[in-house]
Amino acid sequence: MSANRPEQWCKKLRWKGYDVDQENLARVAEVFEHGGVIFTCLTTAQPFGEDDNIAAPEACVSGRGCYVQHPRLRLLSV
Repeated sequence: MSANRPEQWCKKLRWKGYDVDQENLARVAEVFEHGGVIFTCLTTAQPFGEDDNIAAPEACVSGRGCYVQHPRLRLLSV
């Protein structure tokens, strides 16, 4: 993962502080790398996604059926 931004970021992945953190991709990368927060899925509001697998940056990736790339990440890859 880049120190400046996450490589993959599901738009359904949430954590306490998400509303503020999402505006700063370096902060998002820090949260993803160091953790220390409880991740949840926006769809289920639980620490697991709609497919019953864990909600975490390393698990919520493009190979997962419910993954949707976060729009902020998409804008940076253009």
